[in-house]
Amino acid sequence: MPAESVEQPRFGNGRVERQSNQHASPKVTGGLARRSMSMGTTQSSADSSWPRELSDDELMTLKQEWAAGTPVLEIGHQLGIPEHAVRMRARRSGMAPRRKPGPRITPSQRITILCAAAEGMTHHKIAKKLGINISTVNYQVRTYGHLSIEELKALRDSAAERDKMLREEWSAGTPTDAIAKKMGVESKEVTKRRIALGLPSRRCRPKLTSAERVEIDRILSKEWEAGTPVRAIAERTGLKVWEVNRRRDALGLPLRQVQPQRKSKETKAEEEATLRREWNAGTTRGKIGEMLGIKEPSVRKRARNLGLAARTGGRPPGTLSMHSKPRAITKEQEERDAILRAEWMAGTEGKAIAEKIGVTTCSVYKRRGKLGLPSRVGQGETSPVKNPFEAERREREAALREAWAAGTPAQAVAGELGMHQTSVHRHWRNMGLYVPKPRRKRLSPAEKRAILDLVEVNMPPDKIAERLKLELDVVSRTRRKALRAAAGAATES
Repeated sequence: MPAESVEQPRFGNGRVERQSNQHASPKVTGGLARRSMSMGTTQSSADSSWPRELSDDELMTLKQEWAAGTPVLEIGHQLGIPEHAVRMRARRSGMAPRRKPGPRITPSQRITILCAAAEGMTHHKIAKKLGINISTVNYQVRTYGHLSIEELKALRDSAAERDKMLREEWSAGTPTDAIAKKMGVESKEVTKRRIALGLPSRRCRPKLTSAERVEIDRILSKEWEAGTPVRAIAERTGLKVWEVNRRRDALGLPLRQVQPQRKSKETKAEEEATLRREWNAGTTRGKIGEMLGIKEPSVRKRARNLGLAARTGGRPPGTLSMHSKPRAITKEQEERDAILRAEWMAGTEGKAIAEKIGVTTCSVYKRRGKLGLPSRVGQGETSPVKNPFEAERREREAALREAWAAGTPAQAVAGELGMHQTSVHRHWRNMGLYVPKPRRKRLSPAEKRAILDLVEVNMPPDKIAERLKLELDVVSRTRRKALRAAAGAATES
């Protein structure tokens, strides 16, 4: 049988190479055949002349165009190699890498791209004409394609005006935040545009000379030893607070230990006398705190430590505050309570009592508890519920109990109550009516093999269950399945 020939395309110059596939036979299928084909393709690509080596003249052309700043894509078109191959050859030849430019597309180029796209020129031709990447053309058309030419020109003019204003303000020394506020953008956008325009960086403060550094270190050491605050040192030396702390660490100056301000015994005695006098005079805690320079909770704590009498607002000590005292009962409330007692003891329903005295049903039951009247929950009456779904839940539970007592199947109950059959079983289980059957034990592969081995020697099921310590029904079920499978196999044979 003649060997099959598979044509493999060559990537660089378009030539075609014939590769004999003698090892692939019709019996080889699946991953093995695909693997052999992929290996053949890889070998063909490795042996091909792409990416090919450049000649001396082409290498000289590459160096000249690279130094002249010609776009990489255009150099690739001239040499007949792709863009990444141009970069690879330039890197191997030791050419200086090109710094990433700022804005690749100017507003005028953007207008040219969109006009050419509107005339029907393909993106590939536009990229080749302008010497840019086709992905750049795609991005510009996708982003600004909805704008008209007039809008693009207005956008270009406004961008030119903003750049002009940025140059003027930057040259005048205006701070970055002020420029951003005037332009209506963030500070980082101003910095990005400043770098793109090539404007020089500026320092907020000129670089210090060695003599100035020595003088600053001398002043800092002297003021630090004298105990001058850090902010005062920063103002005197012209540094920032964090710069003072960093320079202090560099000079090895010791840290300052913050000593708590302790009051003398005379001052403490005067404050205690003032507190006793004002406390006994009935001065409020807030005013006493203002006099002593402390907060109100501290006044209360000091008074308790000094053993002063607690202020109860006219109440006996140990009772609740005035806010927790019961409110005065009005005459109208007394009449309502009398009606509620009489109707409640007469057996009137809570809803009827609520309509009679003009309150809600929940208020009736709350007031009943406060008056100490007996509850009726055990006598067939239930208290009203605040949750509107509680009544529906109780009705559903009553219907489920009736269905369970009547022996109605779960499927029929689910159709009547509009729920799923599993939900019916779950409710019955939660109500303590339904006890689910225990799940059958799943045998492990080792246990199944042991049962089948003992079945082959005609051991009875009860003996197998006793020997393997398994349930009899599980062993019997496995034995029946095995005998049934053996009978089916014998029938087929």
